[in-house]
Amino acid sequence: MNKIQAYIDAYINHYMIIEEKELDFFRKSKSLEETIINATKAIDFNGKRLSHQRRLKSQVLETMAKKLLNRKQDFINSTCFDEIYAIVNEERIFGFGKLAIYDTSLRISAYQNIEPDSVYLHAGTKKGAKNIGVNTFGKKQLKLNDLPLEFQKAINNNSIGYKHIEDILCIFKERLKQKN
Repeated sequence: MNKIQAYIDAYINHYMIIEEKELDFFRKSKSLEETIINATKAIDFNGKRLSHQRRLKSQVLETMAKKLLNRKQDFINSTCFDEIYAIVNEERIFGFGKLAIYDTSLRISAYQNIEPDSVYLHAGTKKGAKNIGVNTFGKKQLKLNDLPLEFQKAINNNSIGYKHIEDILCIFKERLKQKN
């Protein structure tokens, strides 16, 4: 088994259930308003702040939540992840970076049963992708044909989705750099 496949398997066996449990909380929200608030403020099923946004200032999260609530109808009209991501990105303020934009978009899209159809690049995923030889120059996202064959196979057989590849590249970014 090669290195990439080993990390795909490790993710499926140890991390994917955590990711899906987190997203299930947003999928099962009572309303889009509740989803937007919890997604933007990074509140989990225990009422605690999710780790990716733990360092963001509460005021930044509050302001973003208010701005995104004003875009509720735009979220309702969204039919793909790119549209949801674009809405969140359009409203971004200082202190609410690329990872927060992606995570918020992913949580809101979970409520709407919309999945990403590419891997969005932020600092962690970009580093992971570079470490396995993927050309990220000038790219904001990676499509299926940009990815190594192991990821393409996993997508095609529905073992994982693009959101999971984003996780794998970020979680294992340093280990992916190491030689076999």
